[in-house]
Amino acid sequence: MKFEEFRKGMMPRSAMALALTLVLSGCASINGVSLLPQGGEPRRGQAVLVYGIQAQGEWTAPRWGVSLDEYDIEKERITGNCWRFNRTTADVASVASGVQYFAFNVPAGHYVFSGFNLPQVKAPLAFVVPQGRTVFAGTFVYTNEGQVEIRRDVEVARQLIQEQLPGVSREIEIAATKSLSVAPRAFLCGP
Repeated sequence: MKFEEFRKGMMPRSAMALALTLVLSGCASINGVSLLPQGGEPRRGQAVLVYGIQAQGEWTAPRWGVSLDEYDIEKERITGNCWRFNRTTADVASVASGVQYFAFNVPAGHYVFSGFNLPQVKAPLAFVVPQGRTVFAGTFVYTNEGQVEIRRDVEVARQLIQEQLPGVSREIEIAATKSLSVAPRAFLCGP
């Protein structure tokens, strides 16, 4: 068999194997959250979740990000799995800079600072995100001490939020919180 015949026969099989691996590993999970680049109103049955990110300390990678995961407050765990995983994800340059705000259309419920984030926050919180409302979780700041600090003063943030996300409701309110007895844990997907 010539190399060219071998290569042509292997390419479709390789592509099929790659697709099957991605599906079985959970990389193709469904996320019911969508980014609202300019802000916006909640879709029917959903809510808008807004938060800021700022790097003050020096993070070792080019970007520093924050994910908030949908959380089952009764079962004390992230609601996601390898097939369906509702989460917000945003990142900023890891050099010291101003706050950047992000808005997401999310299913109403509870959201937590993800177990996939590094470093973790000292006191884990669940943010309450009620249906039909626009709520501010806070500004997640990576500090010079290498810690994550959550600043939750919506009045301080309101003007910058309106400048960066003009479609966000002026009725934005601070998200209520619930303390968690255990920190959210990441889950692992594999074939």
